[in-house]
Amino acid sequence: MHAHRLELLNALRAGTPLTAEVRECAPERPAWVTTYPSRMAEDATAKREGWKWSSEERSFTLQHREYSREHIMHDWDTMEGDGMWQVARREVSSEAELEQLLSDWAVPLASLLYLWRSDNPE
Repeated sequence: MHAHRLELLNALRAGTPLTAEVRECAPERPAWVTTYPSRMAEDATAKREGWKWSSEERSFTLQHREYSREHIMHDWDTMEGDGMWQVARREVSSEAELEQLLSDWAVPLASLLYLWRSDNPE
């Protein structure tokens, strides 16, 4: 397995959201697809104890959102319809379904980044 792919899957298994910038519908509305791993009961226990729970059994929520470039430039808050628009939202129940949906949305798994390494305004 490619090391970068394994790193991304391990991050998702540990409950870390990942994001990828995707083609925007309009120049003034940059867009991202963000993958949110489900939270599990074990996550809370691990957090209290200072570590992260990792599980291959997580489900995922994917959100494709566009943002107002003006809101991003001025660091303004965004909410649905005011600087942020939900293009699509899907839930999948496995890593295989996650990879299939990312493929369907033309988002290579390798393009995912940690939120803090991206320009995603979330």
